[in-house]
Amino acid sequence: MPRCSMRLQNKIALITGGASGIGRATCVVAGQEGATVVVADIDDKRGTETESLVKKAGGEAEFVHMDVTKEDDVRRAVSGILNKYGRIDFLFNNAGGWDLNMADTIDKNTFDRWSHWINLNLSSIFLVTKYVVEDMKKRKSGAIVNTSSINAFYPYPGQVAYASGKAGILGFTKSMAIELGRHNIRVNAVCPGEILTPQWWDTFNRMPDPKKAMENLKKAIPLGRFCEPEEVARAVVWLGSDEASYISGVGLVIDGAQTAGVAPAES
Repeated sequence: MPRCSMRLQNKIALITGGASGIGRATCVVAGQEGATVVVADIDDKRGTETESLVKKAGGEAEFVHMDVTKEDDVRRAVSGILNKYGRIDFLFNNAGGWDLNMADTIDKNTFDRWSHWINLNLSSIFLVTKYVVEDMKKRKSGAIVNTSSINAFYPYPGQVAYASGKAGILGFTKSMAIELGRHNIRVNAVCPGEILTPQWWDTFNRMPDPKKAMENLKKAIPLGRFCEPEEVARAVVWLGSDEASYISGVGLVIDGAQTAGVAPAES
C-alpha cells in the first residue's frame, strides 16, 4: 500500500556529525520526512549551513554545538534539547572519522592516537546514547541508529583503531537492542561502504593516483558505482521510523554488495 504520511512526522530527531556527508544528508531527508531536526556537530559554520539546507528543503531544523567526545558537552547539549523540545524520538549517532595519514597500525600508533580514534568512533556513541535514553526510557519509546562501517568486518590495511572502533559499534548496537528492548527502544546500525562524502573525496585526492585508486576499488563493487550520502540517509530514516517497528539489533550493510563475496571478473 502507498505511504500516506511522512516517515518521521512530528518526531524530534538528534543527528550527530550533521555538518557534512552522511550526517548532513540524513538531516535533510529527516526534515523532508517531517522531523524537527537537531543538527549536532563541533563545526559551527558547516553545521549552521546544514540547518539552512534543511529549512530550504521544507523542514524544521536547529544547529546545536556538541563535542561528542566530551561528557560535559554532551550532557549540556542533550539537556538543552530536552528542555526546548520536551523529548528526543530519534537519535542518529553518526559522528566519527578517520585520517589517511594517521599511521593507524599496531607498530606506528601511539596509545594516545589509538584512544583518540576509539573515543571519537565508539566511546562518543556510548556518551550520547547514555544521556538520550534516560528520557526515552521514561516515555517507553525511541529509535536509535548508529553509524558503523563495512570496515568493522572488512578492514583495509592500516585501520587498526578505526576498524576496531567500528566493530565495537556493532557489539554496542546489539547489546543496547537487548538492554533497551523492554523499554520499547529500538537500536540498529548501518554499515556503509564506499560513500561519496567530503572526507571520502579528501582521502582519495591525497593518494598518488586518485583516479586509478577509485577505478580499482569500483571494480570490487558488483553494482559498479559508489554510493551517494542520500542513499544511506534514506536507509537511516527508514530504520528510525515506525515502518521498521520490529527491527532491532541489526547492522544494515549498505555497500552495493562489495562484501557479499568476490566480484565477477570483467568480460
